[in-house]
Amino acid sequence: MKPSHRGKPRPKPDHKSKNSKPATNKHHGNWSQEHPTGIKPAAAELTKRIHQVADLLCAGYKSGEIAAAMNAQFKVSARTTESYLSRAKALILEEVGRPKDEHRAESFGYYQKMSHDKEAPASVRLHARELIGDLLGLDAPKRAEISGPEGAPIAFGDVKVYLPAKRAIELVEANGDGNNERG
Repeated sequence: MKPSHRGKPRPKPDHKSKNSKPATNKHHGNWSQEHPTGIKPAAAELTKRIHQVADLLCAGYKSGEIAAAMNAQFKVSARTTESYLSRAKALILEEVGRPKDEHRAESFGYYQKMSHDKEAPASVRLHARELIGDLLGLDAPKRAEISGPEGAPIAFGDVKVYLPAKRAIELVEANGDGNNERG
């Protein structure tokens, strides 16, 4: 008769995976020489990893390069990396789908933080202030009107336009019969 677990909590699985030993064969492609550890990350760590994968995707890294980096840093499997990649892509799509006002508010907060950071170089703080001005439209282009003396319109005089086709028509009309005789 099998022991019943009804009403009793089941024992938790051992998080020390049997796959934590170094690999014994060379068939791992881009992967490092260690197998995944089998230890699951906490929620905050998982979120951090997904954001890291999203940053790598945005920086132009290919999936294989990201998988190799994730395995080297965290010893995760290819399947886990694929999960990270799909969640990172969903996160990027979610960011793109936000309204402009949300992006603008986020940027404003970031620039504001940078402009008040006492440890940042003065050039970075100044650039952050310029970006805030651009974001809020404080440095909107100013209209400039060019005019002549005392605000009068600019006089151009007689403007002659030379068009090759117009000149050809004038020559034909001058000859009368359409013959192109040069004299």
